[in-house]
Amino acid sequence: MIRQSPAEDIIAGRSAYAAVMEQLSVRLNSHKGRPTLPEWISYWLGLYGGKRLMTEAVTAVVDWAFRALPELTSVQSGGLAANLGSIRVMQKCGLALEGRETLAFAKFGGVKCEVLHHQVSRNAWVLRH
Repeated sequence: MIRQSPAEDIIAGRSAYAAVMEQLSVRLNSHKGRPTLPEWISYWLGLYGGKRLMTEAVTAVVDWAFRALPELTSVQSGGLAANLGSIRVMQKCGLALEGRETLAFAKFGGVKCEVLHHQVSRNAWVLRH
């Protein structure tokens, strides 16, 4: 059962932190065997958007990636141009706009949507942090 607020989770005997963690997903997608491709970070946050949680989580994953993977030269991400929250996360995390394209999405009934691609290099990350 998905609850509507952290308060309801606390009332149900669960911590707000546990409730948010169940809704949070940040994944670094590896291109093993293809070292010239940058890593791609994807993220999703369910009911608890707009509370700076995703910016903090994405920053932590990108920071870990650059520290743990010395061969990593950059990290990319992308999102629908209409998803302003996601675009803002990328910007706040230091990923710069690298390009845009229009894609047809089957899950949206074939509707064409503009996608913005962002990237941060290791050098840019180190300078920023």
